[in-house]
Amino acid sequence: MTTSRNIMASNRPRGKHAARLAAVLTAAATFMAGCSDSAPEPKDQSALDYFGYQLPVPLITTNAATKIGDSLKMQRLSGRIFPGAFIPGPSGQRIPNTDLVSTQVLPGPQRQVVYTLSDQAEFSDGVPVTCDDYALAFAAGSNPDVFSSHMPQMEQVERVDCTPGSKKFTVVFQPGKGGRWRELFSAGTVLPAHAIAKRLGMETADFTNRLQSGDPELLGRTSEVWRFGFALNKFDPELQVSFGPYKIESVGEEGEVVLAANEKYYGDAPEVPKVVVWPSTKDSAELQEAGALMVGDLAAPNPEWYQAPPEPDQGANADDVRTGKDGQDAEASEASDAGESPASDSADPDSRESHQELQTVIGEMTDTLIFAGAGPWAYHDNRQALSKCIDIRAVAEASSREAGIELPPSPVHVLTQNDPMSSRLGDIANPHLDVDIEGARVASGLELHVGYNSPNKRMAAMVEAMKKSCEPAGITVTDVTANGKTRGDLLTEEPGWNAEGALDRGGKIDAFLGAVDPLMEYESATSRSEELQSLRAEEKRLWDEVPSIPLSAQPRTFIVDNSIKNVVVYTGPVGIGWNMDRWHVPGLEPTPEQKDDK
Repeated sequence: MTTSRNIMASNRPRGKHAARLAAVLTAAATFMAGCSDSAPEPKDQSALDYFGYQLPVPLITTNAATKIGDSLKMQRLSGRIFPGAFIPGPSGQRIPNTDLVSTQVLPGPQRQVVYTLSDQAEFSDGVPVTCDDYALAFAAGSNPDVFSSHMPQMEQVERVDCTPGSKKFTVVFQPGKGGRWRELFSAGTVLPAHAIAKRLGMETADFTNRLQSGDPELLGRTSEVWRFGFALNKFDPELQVSFGPYKIESVGEEGEVVLAANEKYYGDAPEVPKVVVWPSTKDSAELQEAGALMVGDLAAPNPEWYQAPPEPDQGANADDVRTGKDGQDAEASEASDAGESPASDSADPDSRESHQELQTVIGEMTDTLIFAGAGPWAYHDNRQALSKCIDIRAVAEASSREAGIELPPSPVHVLTQNDPMSSRLGDIANPHLDVDIEGARVASGLELHVGYNSPNKRMAAMVEAMKKSCEPAGITVTDVTANGKTRGDLLTEEPGWNAEGALDRGGKIDAFLGAVDPLMEYESATSRSEELQSLRAEEKRLWDEVPSIPLSAQPRTFIVDNSIKNVVVYTGPVGIGWNMDRWHVPGLEPTPEQKDDK
């Protein structure tokens, strides 16, 4: 794979944009001065005056390990609040987070990994980061029914050896498991054990010991705080303490989350000291008009408020995107060779679009239909039948039309669509691209209720394609998304019957349509030499059991202001904000005193 390039670099701000950037710099300077001398911020400062980053989902929680948090990919918000042991890189690599932890894989037939936390690592309330926090993550991930959690790789762990308060712990995997151990303790999934223990009226050491003993009463009490305590509609600063470069300063009336530099952070201070993260419910056009949309991870590929042609690499794989300074230089060179002027030279210098790039790219994650564990579609034969009538190619085409780029069908579960090894699994996965209406009639007369995160034209078109291809088999596919559904809305109990003689799902769904990261979702062999055989076996099992149906690559749309440096496209769960603390706007640098204030 090629290396991703910075998406933005060195265009000089001009006209209205220069004035707007000056306002952002002034607001940031005021904030930074307040940080250094404890002066209060002026009351007339608005969230629109700060560096803005918009996400395509409502900002519900900072806990990315719940079913809701995973469905919404809330690590896009909390990835630099609760950082992972490994940081996902733009080309799919996993970069060790050495500021936080070092790891060592022990030799032996059963995989064991020793984690050693930095002595300097602490939360924003001054409490050290210890193995207690990771023991809590294991308790939550290994008890998904109790915690409503979704951490698939944690189910391969046999135990976590942790002495309460220690900076060192060992993860012991089940025999033959742990091939993707770097996906453990990922961004947004390790929460402050001491804060939860305090909320439960316990000392942290006693809390950890009882969790490790499997105390069912404590697991139940803990799950309530773990699931609901990190909601943002009732933000609790004593519970939501950070161990990343940013901490939550406040949550605004419109659902925006204000991130400020965490003065207790043990690594380099973030380059942009204050970032306002806006939810999808905030009007993007208003942010654009105010000049507050500095970075956006958008749901719509061609928003009405953006009046400019697509960028040259529209529709490329994310790791092949030619953007930022490199892309601008290359475009200028090619235009010069052709005797033309670069497109940016002809743009209105005062338009906002002249200092932004908007691109839709083919992402790493796979849009997948995920079945409930209860109801009529919990039965293997019914799922197999449905898989025979869903035309994966037609679903990918429907998604492509709405995204404005060509998205490949992706029938492989265990690898991303652009992984070179995917072709070695084609003989297992590709036959499922074909439609078999006769085979699908096994489930004739059944209805599938499908939901996805929020109203979305592209997802609606995908469901419509499924409906159309399954109708000849007598299977009804119904979109019941309404205002939005998540994994948490999947049926977990058998539905009853209503007075009309129809199944009463109580608002629950039979299947969730959402993006899946194959590396986090599925297992692989512990040794490289056995990886292909292991992946083939896992792919075959998944198509035999059909807990889900992979459909097509997920498209991602990003908008970035030209004044920002070090923004690098990443389309995995953490998104383009994977290195948010390294985003750089000239004039917004932290002072030497802030860099040294730990």
